[in-house]
Amino acid sequence: MVSIFILFIPFLAKADYVFEPIGDCSDNQYLREVGERISLKVNTDQQNNIVFTLTNNASGPFISEIYLYDYSSLGLTFYNFNYSGKVNYKQPGADPGFLPGFKDKSPTWSAQPWNPEDKKGNDNKKGNGANKGNSSTTGKKSEGANQYGIDYGESLTIVFSGAGFDQIIQSLDKGNLIFGIHVKGIDKNMGCEADSCSFIQTSGGGGYVVPLPSALPLLGSGIFGLSIYNLYKRNRVSKKN
Repeated sequence: MVSIFILFIPFLAKADYVFEPIGDCSDNQYLREVGERISLKVNTDQQNNIVFTLTNNASGPFISEIYLYDYSSLGLTFYNFNYSGKVNYKQPGADPGFLPGFKDKSPTWSAQPWNPEDKKGNDNKKGNGANKGNSSTTGKKSEGANQYGIDYGESLTIVFSGAGFDQIIQSLDKGNLIFGIHVKGIDKNMGCEADSCSFIQTSGGGGYVVPLPSALPLLGSGIFGLSIYNLYKRNRVSKKN
């Protein structure tokens, strides 16, 4: 029984979050439902980097600018993006330079959709937090955001290094690490006058799985195999007797 239990333990560290609206429309039921359809999954890769995956399952609105506020001083270092669909992002820097409606005007890290056809781009030298002094080609400000942002059914994966999985989860759950997203394309007829709204991830994730050493799957398989072999031997001995 022990071997079977070990064999079926999940071995990937992960946790899931959803989002809630902030600002004047934070109590709007439609926007709360939008936030519940946007997920933030936290995983680790084989190099123990932290992998954040934003997925938009809300039909209509799209995720535009993304902001990260690190109050735990985790020392996260951006590694890369992975896209699905036509999603395309550049970092560092976003316009506006902070999450609209949020109390903190200095995010640790931010990014925004980028139009790859815009060869000239816009030089973003404003920067905030960790972005100060950096410049980034952020693409046309007024074009293509819904083409290159995270639309319905699309995802964006953001990879960071510099902190452990447990540290990340504890900081997210305590509100010391905050993911903020600026969602656009909102239907004004749904009770909020604005066509955009800011969201932050809800504190307290779901589906938290404790990471285990990578050798355990092999150990579990080995023990399971030995158990089957021993059972087979006992059956043969009993038949002979």
